Amino acid sequence: MLQRILKTGLRSRGNDVRKVIAWVLLAALQGCASMGGSGTNQDFSSLKLFGADGQPRFVLELACAGKTADQTVQCATVRHAFMQWSDGRHVEMRSIGMDDPLFSGNAAALGKGDFRVAIQFEPDVIPSYDEWHGTQGNMSSGHVNGRVGYEATIYVFSAAGTLMRKSPAREHVELPDRANVTPFIRAGAFDVIARLDPGYSH
Repeated sequence: MLQRILKTGLRSRGNDVRKVIAWVLLAALQGCASMGGSGTNQDFSSLKLFGADGQPRFVLELACAGKTADQTVQCATVRHAFMQWSDGRHVEMRSIGMDDPLFSGNAAALGKGDFRVAIQFEPDVIPSYDEWHGTQGNMSSGHVNGRVGYEATIYVFSAAGTLMRKSPAREHVELPDRANVTPFIRAGAFDVIARLDPGYSH
């Protein structure tokens, strides 16, 4: 994740460059550590979603929306990452709504493929803000860093429409002031993709 974020680039100047790089290193380590202990980094390799010939054995349904309009804007980045992967790996993909019946465990039988994978993806961007503490005449201020990340749920159905696996995936890190959130959201999308296709390199 760290190399992807640095490659995409956080724009800064002067001493801020060193601060941002140090922050990204710390955030990446914290993010990886939290993922490792939360049980949310489960991959799906045991289901053999790709055949011995490397071809996909599933179709993909992707839903993306945030809790606010500003968060939902980031779905363009999410969809672009999934499209890059699906084109490269020849995965049939279509967009669906967050309220699709699939996410209630109701899947019709497929006409083709062995599996159907459905993903609910929620980009999460919380801006930083200043807050005040105390009473009149004894006030102090503090700065609360923003946060960026995602929450997702991955569903895998058999061709007959039976829910075989349901797994959460999530990650959040603190966000430097004025940082570009796009690299973080893009890295989050590829984190989810890696659970389905651990061998994929972008």
